[in-house]
Amino acid sequence: CDWLPSARRDFQQCADSGAMVQFSAWGGELFWNLDGGVVANPRRLLKALGPSSPGFSAMSTNSKSGEFFYFSGDRSYIIKTVSPAEGQLLARMLPAYQSHLRQLPRSFIVRYAGLFRVHIEGGISKFFTIMTSVFDPRCQIHETYDVKGSLFHRKAKSGESIGKDSDWFDSGRRIKLPAPLRRELIAVHEQDCAFLAKFFVMDYSVLIGVHRLPPGAKVAAAGFREGGGLWAREDPEVYFLGIIDFLIGFGLRKEAEHIVRAAQGHAEDASCVHPVEYAKRQVSFVREKVFDAPEDCVGTLGTLVVSGMKGRKLINTDGPLDASDPYVV
Repeated sequence: CDWLPSARRDFQQCADSGAMVQFSAWGGELFWNLDGGVVANPRRLLKALGPSSPGFSAMSTNSKSGEFFYFSGDRSYIIKTVSPAEGQLLARMLPAYQSHLRQLPRSFIVRYAGLFRVHIEGGISKFFTIMTSVFDPRCQIHETYDVKGSLFHRKAKSGESIGKDSDWFDSGRRIKLPAPLRRELIAVHEQDCAFLAKFFVMDYSVLIGVHRLPPGAKVAAAGFREGGGLWAREDPEVYFLGIIDFLIGFGLRKEAEHIVRAAQGHAEDASCVHPVEYAKRQVSFVREKVFDAPEDCVGTLGTLVVSGMKGRKLINTDGPLDASDPYVV
C-alpha cells in the first residue's frame, strides 16, 4: 500500500468581536500531489481564489440542506459546504483517494483541491471543500445531466435545468467512441465504483455536460480532448463526465430508507440501495445507456474454447464488481 498519512493543521485568530476563530485544513500535501500539482497547485489556487482573484459567483441548486455553492471567478473551482459527517468521511478517505487517482489517472472521480473547517467560538462551525469543475470553463455547457443509474423517480421537474437519468435515456443520447476507448473508460468507471463501495458510500452521480459545437466548426477525431472532455464519434459535440457527491455513507438512516423502499417494491431500482448494489447498478447503466453499445458485442454471446493461442497486452474489463466484459485486447 502506498497511501500517505493525512495531516490536519489548525490556525487560530481572534476576531474583532473578541471571539476566537479556528481554521482547520486537512491533507494539504495530499491534495497538492494528486496529479503532480496540477489540480491543487498553491499558485493556481491563489490565482483563482485569492484576494486578487475575480469575485465568486453563487451556484443555483435545488438542495434543501442549506449548504452553499460558489464558483471561482474563472469557474475552474467550486467551493461547497458539506456536513460534518461528509467532511470527516473525506478526511478518512484522503490517503486512499490519492492512491486511487495516482493508479488510475483517467479516473472519473472529481478532483478535490482542499478540505477545510471554520469554527467560530460560540457561533458556527462549517466544513467546506474546494473541488475542480468537471467542465472546461472555456466551453459553454448546453445540456447537463445528473445520472445515478436508476430510472425510478429520476426525471427532472419542471423548471429544473439539470436533467436526470430518465431525461438522458429519453433523449436517446449515447456517447459514441471507438471500441478500445469505450472498453477502457467502462473499466475505469467500474474501478471507480468499486473504490467507492469499499468506503460504504452511495448516492453519487455521474455528472454529464454536453458542449455543442457551432455550425461549421471543425470536429476532431473521437477520443480525449486537450483541456478535458471527450470528442464523440459522428457528433459535433464534446462530452464532460465526472463522478460527484460521493460522500453519502450508507448509515442507519439510509438503511431505514432502503427498507421502506423495499416494502414498496422498489428494493432494486430506488436511489437508496446497499453500496455494492448501487455501484453495480451504476456500472451497468453507464455501460448500457451512457456509452453507445459496440457493433460487435464481446464476451456475452456464449462460451469460446481457445487452444494454442497467446494473449498480450490484455485489459481486464471484468473489473472488481464483475459487471463488465472479461479480458479483451
